[in-house]
Amino acid sequence: MLKRAMLVIGVGFCWLLNTASFVGYLFLRRQMEAAESNSNLLRFQIIRPYRTEMDDSGKVVVGSEADELQLMSRLFAAATEYGNARVVVVTNQGDPGLLKIQKLAAPYKNVQVVEAPAMPPGTASGQMFNHQVGWGVIEPTALEEDILLTCDCDSDLTARLLRQIAQAYTDERVGGVGTFPLYKAAVDLAATPLTMVFNPGMGFLALDAVIRGYSLLPGNLLSSRVSVFRSFGGWDSYSREQQMVDDVATSNKVLASGKQLRQVGWIAVYNRYATWQSWWSRWTRMMTMLRRTAPDKYLLSILPGYGGQLLTTALFLYGAKRRRSWLVLPFVANWGLNILYGGLSGAWRDGLLSPLTALLNMTGWLYALVFRPRQVS
Repeated sequence: MLKRAMLVIGVGFCWLLNTASFVGYLFLRRQMEAAESNSNLLRFQIIRPYRTEMDDSGKVVVGSEADELQLMSRLFAAATEYGNARVVVVTNQGDPGLLKIQKLAAPYKNVQVVEAPAMPPGTASGQMFNHQVGWGVIEPTALEEDILLTCDCDSDLTARLLRQIAQAYTDERVGGVGTFPLYKAAVDLAATPLTMVFNPGMGFLALDAVIRGYSLLPGNLLSSRVSVFRSFGGWDSYSREQQMVDDVATSNKVLASGKQLRQVGWIAVYNRYATWQSWWSRWTRMMTMLRRTAPDKYLLSILPGYGGQLLTTALFLYGAKRRRSWLVLPFVANWGLNILYGGLSGAWRDGLLSPLTALLNMTGWLYALVFRPRQVS
């Protein structure tokens, strides 16, 4: 009797996950089609860090480099199309992509490419350091009413998204605006775990916004009013641990300033290349950083993606063995939702492989839970 009761609870929990994810998906679709501003009076100050992707042997990953250079070119075109946006690209010192980016940027008067100096010893986050370098270029001429925006080098920032963000800022109560990242299909199999751990979680993030209000700006794109950014002390106010998970820290800082958050539109993320070694290094580092800086979000992160998938997989295997179809259905529903999310950005194969990649992601989550490393490189 107890065993059957536990099974019923497990199946009910799986269906709850499926239902919540689907409801969140409906809300997500509405937010992705958010209204656009019909003017460009609001000025964007955009910082774009750039780092050439290397494989484990130190060679440039050709496909990844081609993706990122294409995205950089589209960024320059989007900023020009919007008409009131300045872009500062910051590369790591000695990055082999510097000359290529400078050549891309040459025709654009609103784009400046900067090579960062050597990072000081003990720097917590290379990306945050590049943000600081970019802000040093922008700060002298940035107005209080401007919008400071940062986005990752593997993200596709469009003019439409800029207009959606500009429209969200017409509400004076809003101090920070983000967007929903949806990952493009992986090229290397080792990149598929990252694709499918983020995509299914977007529905839950959208649902959470309905229930509790906007509480998190997903990290591929962060923006805030310059006035708000200066009010909480800018990058200098971030502790070492906050620098490692800057999206969580920025969200909390904007909310602490008395302003609200919004999420609009969506941004395609081309994180499509990885080796198994680099995936493991990155994933365990991300999980460790999240556990150290936002333990509540770390513990809950297991539910929408890999945790729910593994639970439904276990029920599927048990149900198949016992020939009980009602135990198989939650797996089919959850798998279908993963394919749905993946399909939004063309990641059909990633969605199909999600039961396997969920197992891989779970190992990284458990690594951060059990080993609790004190140092994060």
